[in-house]
Amino acid sequence: MARIDDMLVDSFSGNWLKPQHLQELTTDVTKEYISKVKSGKTYKECGINYTPTRQSTFDHTHWENQHSEIFQVRTFYWLVEQICNYCNDLPLTMVELGAGGGYYSLLFNELTRFFEKECLNVCSEIFPHKVDELIERLPANTTNVHLCYTGNLDEGTTEEFGIEYTELLKKIKHYSLSDIISKNNLTRIDLLHLDIQGGELDVIKEIEEKKLINQIRYLLISTHDDIVPGAHEYIEEFFINEGIAVLVNVAQPADGWAMGDGFILAHNPYFGDKQLIPERYCKFTKEFDDLPAQMGDSNFVVALDNGKLAAPHSIGVNPSDVPKYNRIYLE
Repeated sequence: MARIDDMLVDSFSGNWLKPQHLQELTTDVTKEYISKVKSGKTYKECGINYTPTRQSTFDHTHWENQHSEIFQVRTFYWLVEQICNYCNDLPLTMVELGAGGGYYSLLFNELTRFFEKECLNVCSEIFPHKVDELIERLPANTTNVHLCYTGNLDEGTTEEFGIEYTELLKKIKHYSLSDIISKNNLTRIDLLHLDIQGGELDVIKEIEEKKLINQIRYLLISTHDDIVPGAHEYIEEFFINEGIAVLVNVAQPADGWAMGDGFILAHNPYFGDKQLIPERYCKFTKEFDDLPAQMGDSNFVVALDNGKLAAPHSIGVNPSDVPKYNRIYLE
């Protein structure tokens, strides 16, 4: 039994740190928040005048997506524990490209500290106000944050900036994965997390062309076939051809995984035998005091109610109004 099992009670609710009530993703952006963003160091240095369309702060997001990201709780804890147990090269390193709020990195930092291991988090993000928040949120002595993008930049991502796509490309730096490795003097990446809105295919092709795969232990990839058709299949086939063990493989739309994006978790056997994820971590189970819900032909939970996952009707929500990507299905 993993050491983390003792702590994973109602774990889909995120009780590892501190349970908080679920907040809507579309929380209104206040004037005070916009003022804070526009006075931020990275925002001013970037020279881009834009207004954030959604407030996303740590206090409101513990964790704002966690109810629909099964991987982010139990499986991730288990995975990091394996790395702490079997990797003797320090610091343990996580690279998170398209970090957003940096929640994976923060969990990685907390877990490695729990296991008394030295760690390094490297994050990249294209939105300067999020970079400021990452710098504020993550420990300065174990984190490097870059304002940049990796892979191709989806034009849809740039709408919030309010300038032409070509002008944005002039203002935001492009770092390849090789650049990230070089700038941070990395000899190895224990966890590579990609959530870069279609750019994941370019990163995988770089890994393929520059033969970087044996510098990476685990790969956590959100895929976006709606942006780059065929990306998920290409990545899957690359891993098979390279002998990389695919532990989780869910094509888009992936209910209950990665907010509906496709998702691939892979382990590189170059670093030893693959560690299969115990099935009990990937399902709702009484072992961890998960709360079941019966919804006729559709069994799922969507939110928190007094620290517990709850069925839609119990919080006054019509089940048919809940988007599929916001549901976790029960067996």
